[in-house]
Amino acid sequence: MSRFRQSRTGILLGVALSVAGLVAVTTLVPSGAASSPNARAASPPQQDYVRACPQRTGPSESIGDLNVRLGNDCAAGEKPFKLALWPATGKQGPRGPQGDPGAQGPRGPEGPRGTEGARGPEGARGPEGPQGPPGTAANAEYGVANIYVSRAGADPARFATFSTELGSPVGSTTGGQFRFSCAPAQAPCKISWGAAVISERSGTSLVYPRITIHKESATAIGQPMTFCEYADGANNNLGAARVQRVPSVRAGRSAIREPQGMGVGGSLDCGAGQPFSQRITEIWVPATPESSASNYYDVWVTLTFL
Repeated sequence: MSRFRQSRTGILLGVALSVAGLVAVTTLVPSGAASSPNARAASPPQQDYVRACPQRTGPSESIGDLNVRLGNDCAAGEKPFKLALWPATGKQGPRGPQGDPGAQGPRGPEGPRGTEGARGPEGARGPEGPQGPPGTAANAEYGVANIYVSRAGADPARFATFSTELGSPVGSTTGGQFRFSCAPAQAPCKISWGAAVISERSGTSLVYPRITIHKESATAIGQPMTFCEYADGANNNLGAARVQRVPSVRAGRSAIREPQGMGVGGSLDCGAGQPFSQRITEIWVPATPESSASNYYDVWVTLTFL
């Protein structure tokens, strides 16, 4: 505490407070009593703050002290401070608008890549699964056979085509029947056959033929048909014909048209004047003796691709 000179406007209390003393002033009132409305209501009417003036002159150890005055004014040139005696209890103001987000900073450099770990040992190989079913596209094979008839010495014309998918373990069989006529001007008419296998593979395959021929005279319509000829196998030893494998019907036209053998036994029975040989690739059939009539021939064919 230091003494002050008397000013022209009033008398100083002569009490000097240090900063530590000011803290004591603000804590003189217990916090419970200060925050209690009842405690405040019981206290005598007074201001909520104490006016203090900073000392600017005097001894060096006193300059900066805060002096509490009894009057309303500080000395000339001094600006008073207001020291609160009670906790300030104002209402909270409205929340301000959110500020704009700051710009994103530059991305830092990427760290070095770690070294790759060692590869673990390869596991044991599992058991092999069962074999799948055979394919159908690349492995499929089809047997194709044409039956030809040549009349009046012309090139053989295709009268029938038979086809079957190969794959049976006992052979794949196809066949059918057709009829044609042979007039005196066309006789002798000649029957032949050829075959091939449509396949992605190369080489040859085997075909076993059976051909049965019956005739009916135009002058004896309604009468029973008579036997003409029977061929069994590709030769007289009941052999099979060897035919070519070709990639397509178009590519194999010449192979299919190649005449194949027929086993007719020891004689030719149709009576068309055909010379006999051990390898027959055609069967001739005659016309009727009447110059204006034709013979009709029914041809039954069975082909087994082996």
